[in-house]
Amino acid sequence: MTEFSLDQARLWIRAAADLVERDIVRLSELDTAIGDADHGFNMQRGFYAVRKKLEVTVTEDLGSLFRLVGMTLVSTVGGASGPLYGGFFLAMAKVTDGKAYLEKDEICTALAAGLNDIKRRGKAEVGDKTMVDSLSPAVAALESATELCAAFRAAAEVSRHVHIKYTGRKYKRVVALLDEHYDELWVGGKASYKLGGIIEEGGELIIYAPHLRAISETHGRLIEKYGYAPLDRVREMVALSSELQNNLAVAAHLAHVSYAGKRNAEGRVIPRYRITMASALDEETCRRVNLGYMDYRKFRREDYENDPDTLVVERAGRDLYLV
Repeated sequence: MTEFSLDQARLWIRAAADLVERDIVRLSELDTAIGDADHGFNMQRGFYAVRKKLEVTVTEDLGSLFRLVGMTLVSTVGGASGPLYGGFFLAMAKVTDGKAYLEKDEICTALAAGLNDIKRRGKAEVGDKTMVDSLSPAVAALESATELCAAFRAAAEVSRHVHIKYTGRKYKRVVALLDEHYDELWVGGKASYKLGGIIEEGGELIIYAPHLRAISETHGRLIEKYGYAPLDRVREMVALSSELQNNLAVAAHLAHVSYAGKRNAEGRVIPRYRITMASALDEETCRRVNLGYMDYRKFRREDYENDPDTLVVERAGRDLYLV
């Protein structure tokens, strides 16, 4: 492939919308550390609107397509994300007006324009742990490749290794030595989401965190009222509860920590693996939110390190683990 056409760009945007829809929970989980845990819902709303616009709007060139996407995201995605993602596409639109296709160098110019707009709006540079950490090396890899397909593959390969570790297999048990910065489960629960992909069905996640002393200072009452549950079950709870409908960040958190579900012999949705807390949370609180309990004073790391079916993860919650 030597050029990127208008039709391919439309397919690219639809594929992005599909990925956002698939990863609502993941995106919201990544937002829990510094935001309201609603990023997935915000982005899904925006890209759903983009998809609907594409179904009824004819765009004559790439500039008008990217402008349509950018303006839709700005007007439908809440918070700072709308201007950031929308601005990315609007900046691309400025350098692609009137063009029905782009050569490889022109694609690099367009993506670099979008990246620079994000850096300008967010005042972010590489190393600040923002989307710039993925976008910047991806654009650089694209620029250094000689052929367009190879360029996209190189960019994707660079991006997929940022803060991601691959194990090559799943484990019956994962012991998460929670990063010391996470002192409540509202943020520390990301250990489950970021490690869930490498835990076998029916397995166990042990979160060792003597420093973790609360579910959430802000949202603890609601979390303890409803308890952690797989996404399908949380959706049912949201449908029946105006309280959760008005607190979607809490609803997202309930599903994040539980991570994934399966159906048992009776057809009931249950967690795909069990979670045991070895923390300063008391046993009653753990049981109330559907988590297991272990006295952290009795936890011995050496009991698990030599077990071939167990993985011990240092500073859990910082990196995403995949097979």
